[in-house]
Amino acid sequence: MKSLVLFGVALVIGLGAAFYVLLGRGAVDLLVEQTQHREQVIVRSGAAAMAAFFDLAGRSMSMAAGGKLDNNNLQILVDRWQGTPLVGVIVTDEKGIVVGGANQARAPVNLVSVADRDYFQWAQTAQTGSAQVFEVVLSRTGQSQGQYVVTVASPVIDEQGKFKGVLTAAVLLSKLTELYLQPLKISNQTGVHLIQNDGTVLYSSVGLKTGENILDYVHKHPFLGSDVLVKKAEDGLKKGEEGKLNVVWPGGEGWQRYLAAYSPIKLEEGRWWYLVMTTPVDDALAFMGPIYVRIVGVFAVVFLGLLIYAIRLAKYFAFKEARKYEHLTHGIKE
Repeated sequence: MKSLVLFGVALVIGLGAAFYVLLGRGAVDLLVEQTQHREQVIVRSGAAAMAAFFDLAGRSMSMAAGGKLDNNNLQILVDRWQGTPLVGVIVTDEKGIVVGGANQARAPVNLVSVADRDYFQWAQTAQTGSAQVFEVVLSRTGQSQGQYVVTVASPVIDEQGKFKGVLTAAVLLSKLTELYLQPLKISNQTGVHLIQNDGTVLYSSVGLKTGENILDYVHKHPFLGSDVLVKKAEDGLKKGEEGKLNVVWPGGEGWQRYLAAYSPIKLEEGRWWYLVMTTPVDDALAFMGPIYVRIVGVFAVVFLGLLIYAIRLAKYFAFKEARKYEHLTHGIKE
């Protein structure tokens, strides 16, 4: 009888452990899936918000480029963007020399040359009313001087169709990320990244530097499976589609598994940036504590219930055995 009870207890413990492992693994997989889904929803909404901001800035620049561009009107234009990352505007002549500007801080605007900038070279052949967002550069003048900015430009063309210069807005990268990217983080260790479709990093909250190419970075710091990761990244960057990744990446304290989600920010036909979110899987699994507590609680209740049942069953069989022995002792027939 004692062996039966011990067998029952061992069986209950074994089943409980099996359920604990199986339910725990299922909970881990579910939590990973939910974390990536949450990241995907967040980066999708963040990308849409940034795309809307740049679209509105482009429309504002193209409309203003057709009007009078003295410093007073430029200041009125900038003041309409108070509280946003668009902190200043400049206007150039046809040679690319800054001839006017305004900014939210009312800082002096240096009359420097921007003839080498991509936005000026684009504007020389651009159509009236067009506008385009350009890559991150170090600002040379105004409130943003010496800081990274995203530029939004529109050509200035007179009534005869002659190119007269370019009107360019400076979107302060630090303020852009503070407003649109930092609030997206789902944990303290979550990384938020802004990447061009050629792999160039525009912004990264962890690890990577502005101007660094993520593909070149992996080539220079290879690790097991890095070739596969590079191939996936190259294919993904070309498509302009959203997606999710579950990757192992060398972190500050060795190898770490990251859950990543990304979504494109459409700038124009055939050109986009990616908003990418990465979260260490350990951060996601930090929410497993309450789940494991519930599993242990359920197991404890089931274990106690089965233990009580086993004890009562043991007592029943013990009583039957004792009565049978007593009847045999006294010669009583059942």
